[in-house]
Amino acid sequence: MAIIFSSQDNREYVLSLGFLEELMEVHRINRAGCISSLSIQINDRSQWKLFLWMILSLAVGDEEVIGYNTSIATLPVRNDIPRKMML
Repeated sequence: MAIIFSSQDNREYVLSLGFLEELMEVHRINRAGCISSLSIQINDRSQWKLFLWMILSLAVGDEEVIGYNTSIATLPVRNDIPRKMML
């Protein structure tokens, strides 16, 4: 996660989905740590709308929804400058 936050100045948090067999968890990771949701049964017929909503929100959500702070202006990335990766 340090690589993401160091290379994206306007990133407040990262949303990720974790899958284990028929369970799904949502993780919100920021510079201070991680918060995880309760496990959701994705094969339960009553949970299909929630599962679909989560996938669509991450795929087509606004920048603010997926963790970017739009009030921070960043410079365009130049691809001709070599970057160093720090862990």
